[in-house]
Amino acid sequence: MLRGDKCNLFLTSQGRLLGIRGGWVFALPDPDAGHKHSLRPLFAIQGDCVLHGGIHEASDGWIYFGEYFRNAERGPVRIWRIAPDLSQWEIAHEFAPGQARHVHGVYGDPFDPSAIWAAVGDEDGECYLYCTRDRFAHVDQFGDGTQLYRAVRLFFTPKHICWLTDSNLAQNYACRLSRQDGVLEVGQKVDNSCWYGATLSDGLMVAFTTVEEGPGILSNESQVLTSRDGFHWQEAYRFTKDRWRPMSLFKFGVISCAEGPMPPGELYISGEALQGLEGRSGILRWEESA
Repeated sequence: MLRGDKCNLFLTSQGRLLGIRGGWVFALPDPDAGHKHSLRPLFAIQGDCVLHGGIHEASDGWIYFGEYFRNAERGPVRIWRIAPDLSQWEIAHEFAPGQARHVHGVYGDPFDPSAIWAAVGDEDGECYLYCTRDRFAHVDQFGDGTQLYRAVRLFFTPKHICWLTDSNLAQNYACRLSRQDGVLEVGQKVDNSCWYGATLSDGLMVAFTTVEEGPGILSNESQVLTSRDGFHWQEAYRFTKDRWRPMSLFKFGVISCAEGPMPPGELYISGEALQGLEGRSGILRWEESA
């Protein structure tokens, strides 16, 4: 009833299965190798797990993720990296106390394979994008700390880094950052905050808005939005929030999706606290109009 459990599973390019649950990172057994009951805890982190889609495998096979937790005291926050065979792990980067509340996600850049991007938040003064091209030895910061740079899912095009803002505090927008000069462009308004999304194999970008609490939440419906450029979005579908309150106990209205390659016109999604999509998974299918 309280929808209190969550975990992450990440399949590496080497076929290794990484899990994060209850504040621990695990190496999961490989049934094909005969290890059916050898769940192996690796190390503890701050927070239960990470946000969906926020784990990235770099070109060298190392796996990156950032800590996501309440962090009311604003202590240090870490980005971790794990070796391809899951035998080693280390802190790739640490944000100083007060620098960020938590990490929303770590992402690879399909148009710049050497680049790794990270998005952090939440309050004003904490919302930035970070980019590294040398395994976090040097990090470039983008943004002014405001809610316009409060991003979870990033979308990539040849000329821009794009996102829909994740703010329960202020009006939400479609935004994009120029690769050439770092200038921010603010586009259309969005009714609610945006947490999750995906880019399909044909380049179509899909994003989901969330029903949570706050002055930045203007709708009781979670939208499925689509875009070809990461900046101009249109609604494909919507789900209405269920009646259970308070949301602090019974969960926000959230849509998430599976990771990995997705065929054109098809996307596996899951939902929480939404009518018709409560504790369920399904397939969204659509055809784009000419």
